[in-house]
Amino acid sequence: MKGENNENQIVEISIKKLENHPLNQYIYSSKRDEDDLELTQSISEIGLLEPLTVIQKDKVYHIISGNRRFSALLRLGYKKIQCRVVNDEHEVIKLIQHNKYRDKTIIEKRNEIREMKNYLKSLTRVERKKFLGGRSIRDYINSESDVSHTTMNKIDYVEKHNPKVLEDINLGLISPTEGFQLVKSEVEDRDIDTEYTVRNIENRIRKLSSIIPKKDWEDMIKRIYG
Repeated sequence: MKGENNENQIVEISIKKLENHPLNQYIYSSKRDEDDLELTQSISEIGLLEPLTVIQKDKVYHIISGNRRFSALLRLGYKKIQCRVVNDEHEVIKLIQHNKYRDKTIIEKRNEIREMKNYLKSLTRVERKKFLGGRSIRDYINSESDVSHTTMNKIDYVEKHNPKVLEDINLGLISPTEGFQLVKSEVEDRDIDTEYTVRNIENRIRKLSSIIPKKDWEDMIKRIYG
């Protein structure tokens, strides 16, 4: 089923022949247990609305979009699943493009950029020129991602020096800039830019003021400072 003529063909495939794509699992690593339960409930009630997207690899099919749906279907005991079969040309890029509208953490977006860059660099000069159409790798990545080069560098710096802070960034507890400032102050053994940090926290509280009562913030401050 490889080849251009089978691009976007929708077929029913035995669940035994389907496997999660290893790159998909690496890039989109965050767990969403509550969302997964809701998805399973939805499929149980109204069925699968969107086929999985797969690439054939010998006798099995790697899922490039729909891993969460696949897990839900496994839990529900499906034997066959409707799948859209696409060819494996530019497989890495295709996987990322088919997950374009997925809800992603900042780290998952960073992982996408890394894999795009690695893949494009692995192409021959002729292949890369044909694919990019005259653009540079950086221009292509900028067009495909909403994470700036500066933010990427900050995240990489945090990951190198303090992975624990990276977890807080991934959970949305602090921004990449806040995490970078914190880790940099530790590495360089200097005081953190307190004014900058307070300003960012204030802006975040202001954004949440419509849904979190003032008393909750006051109670939180009392817990922190005793």
